[in-house]
Amino acid sequence: MKKRISAVKAICAVLTTFLSHQASAVATSVDLKDAYRSALEKTETVPLGQTRIQQATERSHQARSRFLPTLSFDANYQAQETTVAQSHLRLTTTQSIYNGGRDSASLRGTKSDEDLQKQNLTVANYALFSDVAREFYAVLSGQTEVENLKKTIEFAAERVSEINAREKIGRSRNIENLAAQAQLSVIKAQLLAAEGQLITARDQFTLVTGLPRETELIKTKEIPSPPQKIETYLLALDKRPDIAMFKAQVNIAQSKIDSAKAGHLPKVDLLANYYPVKNTIQKGNDWDAGVTMNLLLFQGGLVSAQVAEASHKLSENEYLLSQSRRLSEITIRTSYHNLESSLNQITALESALKSTEQNYREQEKNYRFGQATNLDVIQALNLFQDTKRSLDRTRYLALSAAADLKAATAQISLAELPDPTDAKESQKEIK
Repeated sequence: MKKRISAVKAICAVLTTFLSHQASAVATSVDLKDAYRSALEKTETVPLGQTRIQQATERSHQARSRFLPTLSFDANYQAQETTVAQSHLRLTTTQSIYNGGRDSASLRGTKSDEDLQKQNLTVANYALFSDVAREFYAVLSGQTEVENLKKTIEFAAERVSEINAREKIGRSRNIENLAAQAQLSVIKAQLLAAEGQLITARDQFTLVTGLPRETELIKTKEIPSPPQKIETYLLALDKRPDIAMFKAQVNIAQSKIDSAKAGHLPKVDLLANYYPVKNTIQKGNDWDAGVTMNLLLFQGGLVSAQVAEASHKLSENEYLLSQSRRLSEITIRTSYHNLESSLNQITALESALKSTEQNYREQEKNYRFGQATNLDVIQALNLFQDTKRSLDRTRYLALSAAADLKAATAQISLAELPDPTDAKESQKEIK
């Protein structure tokens, strides 16, 4: 019986070791770049944008085909009771010589549309970077908050133990014990709330990145470098992909105006036929060729209305471009000031942390010698720990603000982003 129990224990030990290795293999450690790369690979943003780019590319190929000749083949056989049967084969080619520049305008429009879709994907990737950074630092901030509260609970529990010991020898009153117990209960409630917020932050991080909830995030104690002057970042305004996207929309609208104006101009085509098998009663050469011209004189004002509509669309896109410039400037300024404010707060809180910690240590020492009350010690402890928590939260807010400024000024390395033209591989992965 003892041998069987020993065997069971050995098997359990092996299984425990195996499961612990499996758990450690799953719970990998990632930094911000790893989390961003996972988000790019596991969300629909990239393949969706690449598919749209591919569609725009095919529309460009369609527009380019209008510059090439068309070739068609037709055959005819006809028999009647009173006439000789007739038959022929014909090859026809048609080449557009001039159509008012409609084809050139259409090609320019499709090229701008292709650029528009590429910029649209870049905008989505930059927005995804900001989302990943925000959730990444939210999880780290939540973890630090929980650790700080647990540390505060240790301090508060020590206070309760010390007061209990002093109460037994008559050096502390019952009211002091009640105050310490109340403080400990409040901090425990704060810990429960912080743990709930951490779970929510974990869920949001998993949603954005596709990584497992148990993924360990690599902490950093570094704080961002102070930003340069705001004018330096505003110079990057025109480098933002959303500005380039609206510029592409302006170019598309301009090409539609040129295409609509072509309706007022003549259309000239070259037409040629070749007859490998001619009609039995047909006479003449084996081929013929000619030039045709068509000028639309009146169509009820349709062309003029199309030109006017395209002109209004151009004005709309120009207004949107102007609006986007102003919004982008505000975005850059907001990210810049958030980072600057966070860094200034960190400097002030670091100084305050030293003072509040020293104050707590002194109040604790004075309490032992009867020179301070328990309430003084509790207040000093709360101030010290609240300052520590505020400092840690502000550090992660600064890191998040630095990531927002990086995205707002288009400073994300393109090497970190997928090739926007590589749509076929993404489509294979989806399948």
